[in-house]
Order: sequence, then structure tokens, then C-alpha cells
Amino acid sequence: MRPVIFSLLLLGWMEGFAQQYNVPDSIPPFNIMLGNRSYFNASNLKPEEKLLIVYFDPDCSHCKHFTSDLVKNISKLNHVQVVMICAAGLSAVKAFTDSFHLNKYPCIKAGTEGIYRTVMYYYHVHVTPFAALYDSRGKLLVYYRNSLKIQDIIRQFNHSKPIWNLS
Repeated sequence: MRPVIFSLLLLGWMEGFAQQYNVPDSIPPFNIMLGNRSYFNASNLKPEEKLLIVYFDPDCSHCKHFTSDLVKNISKLNHVQVVMICAAGLSAVKAFTDSFHLNKYPCIKAGTEGIYRTVMYYYHVHVTPFAALYDSRGKLLVYYRNSLKIQDIIRQFNHSKPIWNLS
């Protein structure tokens, strides 16, 4: 009887693990406050453009490194909208945005979803930075939970089919 109980427990754990990392195929219904106190939400996205959603933490060193690489390579992301979302306070978002001069790039919107954490729960984000890439029809191409590198994102957007190297 013990092997049966162990098997059932293992099966339940595996099912829970699989569900935990199942990312929905559509764009989340986000609503963020930008550093200038205006709001930006999913309905403000430009139709027919690719989308990169990045969940970040303004104090995260990996997020800072990724954002620095993003800014350096922004010209390689033609027709890609970038939405950077966090749960930090508005002052932290503004400081982050200012430090990387993100306001210079109309294609980048960085803001906070505040206490609601809709996007964080939508993607089950536990580690930052997290990224989800969508095609011009709003369908998920790929997502990255670890080892987020701008070169991988550029390469993915330049392919017509998803490269399913989920990190």
C-alpha cells in the first residue's frame, strides 16, 4: 500500500509543478502606473506589433543588467513594444526609469502594477527578470524564467516560428 500512496503523492506533486509553470497563451490584462503617474494598459498596445513583457524588480541586479542590454540593443527590436512591469512603489519605478533614460524610447513603457500583482500571478513570477514574447497577433511565442539575455530575445523575434528553449 505504501508504493501506491507514494505514487499518488508524486503524481499530485508533478501535476502541481506542471500547472505552476503553465503560462497562458494570451496577453495578460495589465494596468500599470508609469513614472509620470499616467496609466498604460493592455488596450493601449499598438495592434499588429510584437510585444515583449518584462517583469522586473527595480533593485534586482539581473534586471538592471538586462535593461542596460535592452537599451543598447533597442534598434534591433524593430516593431516591438516593450512593457516592463513590477510591483514596486512608484518612486522606485521612476528612479529605475530615470537611471536608464527609458523615457527616451517611445516603444518602452515601464510601470508598477502596485499591490494588485495581476501580471505576477498571471505568469507565476517567482524570479526576476521574467520575459514573455508575443507575436504581432498577440500569441505567446516563448517565455523566459531564468537566464534572460537580450540576444535570445532578438533572435526569437527574428524567427518566424517559436524557438522553445525555455530557460
